[in-house]
Amino acid sequence: MNLSTIAIALLAWQLLSNNNGKQNGKNTTSPLDSISQFVNDDTKSILDCVGKLSDKNSTQEDKTGAIFQMMTNPAVMNMASGLFKKAEAEQPIVNDEGYKFDTPSQQSRDFFKPIDNIADAEVKHKLYWFYDNWYIKK
Repeated sequence: MNLSTIAIALLAWQLLSNNNGKQNGKNTTSPLDSISQFVNDDTKSILDCVGKLSDKNSTQEDKTGAIFQMMTNPAVMNMASGLFKKAEAEQPIVNDEGYKFDTPSQQSRDFFKPIDNIADAEVKHKLYWFYDNWYIKK
C-alpha cells in the first residue's frame, strides 16, 4: 500500500463520514462506490471495516469482527511491517544458543540481502565482518 492508496482511502472515509450515502433525505449512491474503482480489494475491506467501526448502529460483535478483519488484512500487515522494519534492522544478530554478534553496517546487510533467509547467524556474521572490515578498506 503506497501513499496514494492511503490518500484515496482517507478521502473515501471522509466522504462516508460526512454524508453516509444520503443527500436531502434521498438515498444516493455511496461515495465508496465511486471511489471503489480506484482501490484494490484489500483497501475496500479496510474502508468497510472503518465504516463498521464508526457506525453508531454497529454492535460490539460487528466492531470486534471489523478489528480482526483489519488485523489480518495484507495491506495493513504490509504497512505495519514497513513501519517496524527499521527497528528490526537495528537488532543484533543472535544465533540459536543466544550468542549476540556485533551489529553489521547497513551496507553489508544490503550487499548480502539475497542470503538473508538462507544463511544462519554465524555465517552471516562472518560475511558481514569480512565485508565491513576487509572489503570496504581495500
